[in-house]
Amino acid sequence: MAIPVEEAIAALSTFSLEDEQPDVQGLAVLLSIERCATSSPIEYADVSAYRLSLTEDTKAINQLNTLIHEGKEMASVLYTYRSCVKALPQLPDSMKHNQTDLYVETYHVLDLEMNRLREIQRWQASAASKLAVDMQRFSRPERLINGPTTTHFWSMLKLLDVLVQLDHLKNAKASIPNDFSWYKRTFTQISIQWQETDSMREEMDDLQNDPVIPAFPDLHLSPVAILKELSMYFPNFSSQTRLLTLPSPHEMLLREIQEYPT
Repeated sequence: MAIPVEEAIAALSTFSLEDEQPDVQGLAVLLSIERCATSSPIEYADVSAYRLSLTEDTKAINQLNTLIHEGKEMASVLYTYRSCVKALPQLPDSMKHNQTDLYVETYHVLDLEMNRLREIQRWQASAASKLAVDMQRFSRPERLINGPTTTHFWSMLKLLDVLVQLDHLKNAKASIPNDFSWYKRTFTQISIQWQETDSMREEMDDLQNDPVIPAFPDLHLSPVAILKELSMYFPNFSSQTRLLTLPSPHEMLLREIQEYPT
C-alpha cells in the first residue's frame, strides 16, 4: 500500500537531526573550502604539521605531473593534425592573375596551424629545460638524503617519455613539413608588402629547426639508451629498476647490453 506524500513528510518532520535543524535539505548557502589532503598533495589546509623535508620534492613532483598532463594534450594536437594544404582550392589557368590573393588567404589559414606548432615547440623547450634543471638540482649527493623519492624518479621518466612520444608523432606526420613548406612559400611571396618581417623569419627558422629535446641533444630513443643517459643522475635507481623497465635480453641489441652500466 502506497503512503501519501503528505503523511511521509509529516512523519519525517518528527525526527530531529543531530544539529537540531529539522530542515532535511539543509541551508541554501555555498560552502567554500581550502586545499586539503584529498585535493592537493602539498600546502595542506587541514594538516598544519606538513612542513617536512620532502616538501620541495613534492612540489617538484607536482610540477612534473603538470608538464606530463600538458604534454599529453600536445600529443593529442599532433596526433589529430591533418594537412591544410590539401584542402585548399587550386586556381585554374584563367584566374592566375588572382594568385597573390590566393597566397594571402593561404598564409592566413596556415598561420593558425603554425601557431599551434609554435606553442608545441615552446612547450617542448620549456619542459626539457625544467626537466634538466630538476635532474641537476636533485642529483647532487647532498640532496639524495631527503629526496628525490621513487615517485619523483618515475615522474621524470614519464615526462621524458612524453617528449619522446612528441618526437615520434612529429616525425610520423608528413603533413607537417608539407604545410610548413607552403607556409614559408606564401610568406616569401607576400612579405614584400609588410614591414618588420625579420622577427617572423626568425620564428620560421626556429620552427623549421625544431629541437625536440634540446636539453638532451645526444639522447637516443631506445629504452636502454634512455636509462643509460639517466644513470649518471640516478645510478642506484637505474640499477634497481633495470630488470623491470628494460626489454628481455633476447630483445636487446648486443651493443646496447654491453654499453649499459652494470
